[in-house]
Amino acid sequence: MNTDNIKILFTRSLERKKSTMDLCIKKKLSPIFIPCIEYTSLNASNLLDVLENLEKFDAIIVTSQTAFDFFSIELEKHKIKWPINPSWIVLGEKSFQRVQRSTSGKIVYESSWKTSFDVASYIEKSSQWKNKKILILRPLESVSQFPTWLENVTRNTTELVLYQTSIHAEGRKEFLSKFPIHCDWIVFMSPSAVEAFFSFKKGDEISHWIFNRGILLASIGPTTSQKLREFEVPVSLEASSPSLETLLDEVKNFE
Repeated sequence: MNTDNIKILFTRSLERKKSTMDLCIKKKLSPIFIPCIEYTSLNASNLLDVLENLEKFDAIIVTSQTAFDFFSIELEKHKIKWPINPSWIVLGEKSFQRVQRSTSGKIVYESSWKTSFDVASYIEKSSQWKNKKILILRPLESVSQFPTWLENVTRNTTELVLYQTSIHAEGRKEFLSKFPIHCDWIVFMSPSAVEAFFSFKKGDEISHWIFNRGILLASIGPTTSQKLREFEVPVSLEASSPSLETLLDEVKNFE
């Protein structure tokens, strides 16, 4: 396959379109973008109490760039300064870069971490976090049991639910108007994107299209791969680290 002409269908939110397209241009790939999901801010009942007491936390855990973006918006909206005291425990290269640009606080990050359970393993093995006060930034919908597990370890965990994910209505219309789409790969960056994408047509039409056209599926990580398998489609490639740039490099080198 000519790597300069690999057609990749992306299933991300509209907010990620420009960065995705720019990266594809850099990698000399041919992107097709269908917005599958959209995010809505939530006014959690504990929002103001948490924001006004951020300095009381020993650590803030960030497992997604989107959660951190919504957290940043809430700080600005309520005119609250970035906290100095808490450390930041961060999953994912892009999330790390966002946190690094926004705060001067201590950041704990390992490029080898692929899922929240890798973060959980680090916390469990590190005695410095035992019985510490920890804040988790998260969406309303989450397939991870990480917050529950963390509470059992630290006994002092607070969850701040910042946003919810839903199916992008216009994305559904766009997909149906172009179906069947000619592409070589479909890239999935989250379990919610998988669920949204496979809801665009009833029955097995999408999976039949994938099999009949020989389309390959790429996943950002284990949780997203598991969601794809629930729809009984094969995952050809799972990123070695939770980074879109890494995933696209591995798509280009896939044999």
